[in-house]
Amino acid sequence: MDEISTGCLANKIRESLHGVSVVVPIFHAKLFITELAERLFKTLQSLDTHFEIIFVNDASPDGSGAVATQLGKKIPNIKVINLPRRLGQRRALLAGIEAAQYSVIITMDDDLEHPPEAIPCLMDALAHGHDLVYAVPSLRPRNQIRNWASTVALRFLSRLAFLKLPPTAFRAFDARLYRRNSLKQSLPLDLVLGHASQHACGLTVPYGSSARCSNYGLVTLIQEALIILFQILKWRLSKQ
Repeated sequence: MDEISTGCLANKIRESLHGVSVVVPIFHAKLFITELAERLFKTLQSLDTHFEIIFVNDASPDGSGAVATQLGKKIPNIKVINLPRRLGQRRALLAGIEAAQYSVIITMDDDLEHPPEAIPCLMDALAHGHDLVYAVPSLRPRNQIRNWASTVALRFLSRLAFLKLPPTAFRAFDARLYRRNSLKQSLPLDLVLGHASQHACGLTVPYGSSARCSNYGLVTLIQEALIILFQILKWRLSKQ
Protein backbone atom coordinates (compact mmCIF):
# COMPACT_ATOMS: atom_id res chain seq x y z
CA MET A 1 0.00 0.00 0.00
CA ASP A 2 1.46 3.37 -1.01
CA GLU A 3 2.02 5.85 1.75
CA ILE A 4 0.78 9.38 1.25
CA SER A 5 1.44 12.45 3.36
CA THR A 6 -1.42 14.20 5.12
CA GLY A 7 -0.90 17.30 2.93
CA CYS A 8 -1.04 15.28 -0.30
CA LEU A 9 -4.11 13.43 0.92
CA ALA A 10 -5.85 16.71 1.71
CA ASN A 11 -5.09 17.98 -1.80
CA LYS A 12 -6.43 14.80 -3.43
CA ILE A 13 -9.63 15.02 -1.41
CA ARG A 14 -10.10 18.69 -2.30
CA GLU A 15 -9.47 18.10 -5.99
CA SER A 16 -12.20 15.45 -6.04
CA LEU A 17 -14.73 18.00 -4.83
CA HIS A 18 -16.26 19.56 -7.91
CA GLY A 19 -17.46 23.05 -7.24
CA VAL A 20 -16.42 26.70 -7.16
CA SER A 21 -14.39 28.59 -4.57
CA VAL A 22 -14.52 32.38 -4.85
CA VAL A 23 -11.68 34.14 -3.03
CA VAL A 24 -11.99 37.84 -2.17
CA PRO A 25 -9.35 39.73 -0.14
CA ILE A 26 -11.07 42.51 1.80
CA PHE A 27 -9.59 45.76 3.10
CA HIS A 28 -11.58 48.88 3.95
CA ALA A 29 -14.55 47.18 2.28
CA LYS A 30 -17.21 47.53 4.97
CA LEU A 31 -19.56 49.41 2.64
CA PHE A 32 -19.32 46.85 -0.17
CA ILE A 33 -19.24 43.41 1.44
CA THR A 34 -22.96 42.90 1.99
CA GLU A 35 -23.96 43.73 -1.59
CA LEU A 36 -21.03 41.70 -2.94
CA ALA A 37 -21.96 38.68 -0.82
CA GLU A 38 -25.61 38.82 -1.85
CA ARG A 39 -24.77 39.10 -5.57
CA LEU A 40 -22.18 36.34 -5.33
CA PHE A 41 -24.59 34.02 -3.52
CA LYS A 42 -27.35 34.61 -6.06
CA THR A 43 -25.02 34.08 -9.03
CA LEU A 44 -23.29 30.98 -7.65
CA GLN A 45 -26.57 29.44 -6.57
CA SER A 46 -27.75 29.64 -10.19
CA LEU A 47 -24.81 27.47 -11.29
CA ASP A 48 -26.30 24.42 -9.56
CA THR A 49 -22.98 23.27 -8.10
CA HIS A 50 -21.21 23.28 -4.76
CA PHE A 51 -19.63 26.61 -3.89
CA GLU A 52 -17.99 28.66 -1.19
CA ILE A 53 -17.21 32.34 -0.80
CA ILE A 54 -13.96 33.01 1.05
CA PHE A 55 -13.46 36.52 2.41
CA VAL A 56 -9.88 37.14 3.56
CA ASN A 57 -9.79 40.07 5.97
CA ASP A 58 -6.39 41.73 5.60
CA ALA A 59 -6.55 43.18 9.12
CA SER A 60 -8.86 45.92 7.88
CA PRO A 61 -9.35 48.61 10.55
CA ASP A 62 -12.85 49.61 9.41
CA GLY A 63 -14.71 46.56 10.71
CA SER A 64 -14.82 44.70 7.39
CA GLY A 65 -13.97 41.45 9.15
CA ALA A 66 -16.86 41.80 11.59
CA VAL A 67 -19.33 42.47 8.76
CA ALA A 68 -18.04 39.44 6.86
CA THR A 69 -18.31 37.26 9.97
CA GLN A 70 -21.94 38.29 10.49
CA LEU A 71 -22.69 37.47 6.85
CA GLY A 72 -21.10 34.07 7.39
CA LYS A 73 -23.59 33.36 10.16
CA LYS A 74 -26.48 34.08 7.77
CA ILE A 75 -25.05 32.46 4.65
CA PRO A 76 -23.43 29.06 5.34
CA ASN A 77 -21.43 29.17 2.09
CA ILE A 78 -19.38 32.11 3.36
CA LYS A 79 -16.06 31.50 5.09
CA VAL A 80 -13.98 34.24 6.69
CA ILE A 81 -10.24 34.23 7.23
CA ASN A 82 -9.04 36.96 9.59
CA LEU A 83 -5.32 37.60 9.13
CA PRO A 84 -3.53 38.54 12.37
CA ARG A 85 -1.90 41.58 10.76
CA ARG A 86 -1.95 43.40 7.47
CA LEU A 87 -0.03 41.32 4.91
CA GLY A 88 -1.06 43.02 1.68
CA GLN A 89 -3.45 42.02 -1.07
CA ARG A 90 -1.09 39.51 -2.70
CA ARG A 91 -0.52 37.44 0.44
CA ALA A 92 -4.16 37.76 1.53
CA LEU A 93 -5.21 36.34 -1.84
CA LEU A 94 -2.82 33.39 -1.50
CA ALA A 95 -4.17 32.66 1.99
CA GLY A 96 -7.64 32.34 0.51
CA ILE A 97 -6.48 30.18 -2.39
CA GLU A 98 -4.71 27.84 0.03
CA ALA A 99 -7.96 27.46 1.98
CA ALA A 100 -10.14 26.85 -1.10
CA GLN A 101 -11.55 23.33 -1.27
CA TYR A 102 -13.17 23.10 -4.70
CA SER A 103 -11.84 22.27 -8.16
CA VAL A 104 -12.38 25.74 -9.67
CA ILE A 105 -11.05 28.88 -8.02
CA ILE A 106 -12.21 32.39 -8.89
CA THR A 107 -10.49 35.49 -7.54
CA MET A 108 -11.89 39.00 -7.55
CA ASP A 109 -11.67 42.39 -5.85
CA ASP A 110 -13.95 43.54 -3.05
CA ASP A 111 -15.18 46.86 -4.47
CA LEU A 112 -17.89 45.67 -6.91
CA GLU A 113 -15.84 46.62 -9.96
CA HIS A 114 -15.62 42.91 -10.81
CA PRO A 115 -19.26 41.92 -11.46
CA PRO A 116 -20.28 38.59 -9.89
CA GLU A 117 -22.80 38.20 -12.73
CA ALA A 118 -19.87 37.58 -15.12
CA ILE A 119 -18.86 34.40 -13.28
CA PRO A 120 -21.09 32.09 -15.40
CA CYS A 121 -19.23 33.34 -18.50
CA LEU A 122 -15.89 32.45 -16.91
CA MET A 123 -17.24 29.03 -15.94
CA ASP A 124 -18.49 28.47 -19.46
CA ALA A 125 -15.01 29.16 -20.84
CA LEU A 126 -13.56 26.61 -18.41
CA ALA A 127 -16.21 24.09 -19.45
CA HIS A 128 -15.11 24.50 -23.07
CA GLY A 129 -11.56 23.37 -22.40
CA HIS A 130 -9.72 26.37 -20.98
CA ASP A 131 -7.91 25.97 -17.68
CA LEU A 132 -7.23 29.66 -16.98
CA VAL A 133 -9.57 32.55 -17.84
CA TYR A 134 -8.90 36.24 -17.26
CA ALA A 135 -11.84 38.64 -17.25
CA VAL A 136 -10.59 41.55 -19.34
CA PRO A 137 -12.48 44.83 -18.82
CA SER A 138 -14.32 46.29 -21.79
CA LEU A 139 -14.35 49.59 -19.91
CA ARG A 140 -12.70 50.61 -16.67
CA PRO A 141 -14.55 53.47 -14.98
CA ARG A 142 -11.89 54.17 -12.39
CA ASN A 143 -9.23 56.89 -12.54
CA GLN A 144 -7.86 56.93 -16.10
CA ILE A 145 -4.30 57.80 -15.10
CA ARG A 146 -4.23 54.96 -12.57
CA ASN A 147 -5.73 52.56 -15.13
CA TRP A 148 -3.09 53.51 -17.69
CA ALA A 149 -0.25 53.07 -15.19
CA SER A 150 -1.67 49.72 -14.07
CA THR A 151 -2.01 48.49 -17.67
CA VAL A 152 1.55 49.50 -18.55
CA ALA A 153 2.93 47.81 -15.41
CA LEU A 154 1.01 44.60 -16.06
CA ARG A 155 2.12 44.42 -19.69
CA PHE A 156 5.74 45.01 -18.70
CA LEU A 157 5.70 42.36 -15.96
CA SER A 158 3.87 39.93 -18.25
CA ARG A 159 6.46 40.25 -21.00
CA LEU A 160 9.28 39.96 -18.49
CA ALA A 161 7.73 36.72 -17.23
CA PHE A 162 7.02 35.41 -20.77
CA LEU A 163 3.27 35.34 -20.11
CA LYS A 164 1.00 35.22 -23.16
CA LEU A 165 -1.81 37.18 -21.51
CA PRO A 166 -1.60 40.26 -19.27
CA PRO A 167 -3.22 39.10 -16.01
CA THR A 168 -6.14 40.68 -14.20
CA ALA A 169 -7.28 40.20 -10.61
CA PHE A 170 -10.61 38.81 -11.88
CA ARG A 171 -9.66 35.28 -12.92
CA ALA A 172 -10.95 31.72 -12.90
CA PHE A 173 -8.70 28.68 -13.03
CA ASP A 174 -8.44 24.96 -12.55
CA ALA A 175 -7.22 24.59 -8.96
CA ARG A 176 -4.70 21.94 -10.01
CA LEU A 177 -2.64 24.62 -11.80
CA TYR A 178 -1.82 25.99 -8.37
CA ARG A 179 -2.02 23.03 -6.02
CA ARG A 180 0.30 20.79 -7.99
CA ASN A 181 2.87 23.49 -8.72
CA SER A 182 6.11 23.20 -6.75
CA LEU A 183 6.96 26.86 -7.46
CA LYS A 184 3.83 28.33 -5.90
CA GLN A 185 5.61 29.47 -2.74
CA SER A 186 8.37 31.36 -4.55
CA LEU A 187 6.76 32.90 -7.65
CA PRO A 188 3.91 35.38 -8.28
CA LEU A 189 0.50 33.77 -8.71
CA ASP A 190 0.09 34.68 -12.37
CA LEU A 191 3.54 33.36 -13.23
CA VAL A 192 2.65 30.06 -11.53
CA LEU A 193 -0.70 29.85 -13.33
CA GLY A 194 0.50 31.15 -16.69
CA HIS A 195 3.32 28.66 -17.07
CA ALA A 196 1.28 25.70 -15.82
CA SER A 197 -1.70 26.50 -18.05
CA GLN A 198 -2.15 24.74 -21.37
CA HIS A 199 -5.24 26.62 -22.54
CA ALA A 200 -5.50 30.15 -21.16
CA CYS A 201 -7.77 32.83 -22.57
CA GLY A 202 -9.01 36.35 -21.98
CA LEU A 203 -12.73 37.06 -21.86
CA THR A 204 -14.02 40.61 -22.27
CA VAL A 205 -16.61 41.57 -19.66
CA PRO A 206 -18.08 44.94 -18.65
CA TYR A 207 -16.60 45.96 -15.31
CA GLY A 208 -18.84 47.63 -12.77
CA SER A 209 -18.42 51.09 -11.30
CA SER A 210 -16.43 51.18 -8.10
CA ALA A 211 -17.21 53.92 -5.63
CA ARG A 212 -13.54 54.24 -4.84
CA CYS A 213 -10.05 53.77 -6.12
CA SER A 214 -8.07 50.91 -4.70
CA ASN A 215 -8.16 50.68 -0.91
CA TYR A 216 -4.51 49.77 -1.10
CA GLY A 217 -2.66 53.07 -1.39
CA LEU A 218 -0.28 53.98 -4.19
CA VAL A 219 2.80 53.27 -2.06
CA THR A 220 1.47 49.82 -1.16
CA LEU A 221 0.69 49.03 -4.80
CA ILE A 222 4.20 50.10 -5.84
CA GLN A 223 5.70 47.93 -3.11
CA GLU A 224 3.64 44.95 -4.31
CA ALA A 225 4.76 45.54 -7.91
CA LEU A 226 8.41 45.73 -6.84
CA ILE A 227 8.10 42.45 -4.92
CA ILE A 228 6.63 40.76 -8.00
CA LEU A 229 9.36 42.29 -10.18
CA PHE A 230 12.05 40.95 -7.84
CA GLN A 231 10.49 37.48 -7.87
CA ILE A 232 10.33 37.44 -11.67
CA LEU A 233 13.94 38.60 -12.05
CA LYS A 234 15.10 36.01 -9.52
CA TRP A 235 13.22 33.32 -11.45
CA ARG A 236 14.71 34.40 -14.77
CA LEU A 237 18.24 34.40 -13.36
CA SER A 238 17.72 30.90 -11.96
CA LYS A 239 16.84 29.63 -15.43
CA GLN A 240 20.03 30.93 -17.05
